[in-house]
Formats: sequence, C-alpha cells, structure tokens
Amino acid sequence: MRCRQPNRRLGPRVLSTPELIAAGAALAAAVALLVVLLARRPRYVRRPLLSPAEKRFYRVLLAVAGKRAIVVTKVRLADLITVKARKRLFWRAFHQIAQKHIDFVLLDPQTLEPICAVELDDRSHELRERRQRDRFVDRAMRRAGLPLHHVPVRRTYDKAEIGRLIGLLAP
Repeated sequence: MRCRQPNRRLGPRVLSTPELIAAGAALAAAVALLVVLLARRPRYVRRPLLSPAEKRFYRVLLAVAGKRAIVVTKVRLADLITVKARKRLFWRAFHQIAQKHIDFVLLDPQTLEPICAVELDDRSHELRERRQRDRFVDRAMRRAGLPLHHVPVRRTYDKAEIGRLIGLLAP
C-alpha cells in the first residue's frame, strides 16, 4: 500500500506565464475602460456670471435704478418674449429666441414685469454674425413692445446719461 503524501505548500503559489499575461491584460482593460468612462463625462466648473465690463455696468445700473427697478442679468430671450404662431412656425421661431439672452433686464419692483432691456455692446458686436443676431433680437423685442437699449462698453459711465437712456430719469 502506498502512502499518500500530504499537500505541502511552501510559500505563495507562483503564477505561470499565461496566468500573468491574462491578469495583466485584464488590468490594462480595466484601466482603459476607466479612462474612457472618465473622458466621456464632462467636467463642470463654476465660472463668473458677468465679465469685468458687465460687472462695472451692473453697478451703474443698480445705482441708477435705485428702488425704481430691479436689475437682473443674463435673461433668456424666450423668458422675456413669446411666440404667437401655429405649431410648426412656433417651434421654429421659439428655437431662434430660446438660445439667446439679454445682458440686463430692469423689472418693475411691484409687479416684476419687464420695464426695458439693455445690451452692453463690446467689440464682439462688430462681428458680422453678431450684428445679424443683434438685428434679430432688436426686431423681436420691438415687435413684443419691450424697449431694448444698446450701450457701448466704456471704462466709466455717466449715471445721468444711462438713467435718461433707460427712461428712469427725466430727459
């Protein structure tokens, strides 16, 4: 009769070359998948709402408006005006206003209804595409009966002049 030898392990099991290759391939695939998944997810970061020029003008508007108006910024055009048209025409026209915004809107403090809007015109408004956009917005606002004022960007502003322009101060 033969005696069976007990299984004796002396230290950790050593992986064979095919096992090592398979483990390395699995690790590489996992890392590659992780990289692809992370690259597909957009990274969101906070950014300032207003540019330095817009902040300067905002402070002037606040001073001019006082308690006579509430100043809000970056208002989507489709939240100020709406389209009155049949379904097909409605969606086409709505998409034109849904992706545009107005720099500043002054609201009546009692009703929160828009009084007027202000576009701060920097150099970008000289570009052909921007001029087309401005003409479209001007026409849409005029048809909706909401005054839109254009103010060129400056280092300083005359508060009285801005007040007269937007109708909060007598001419």
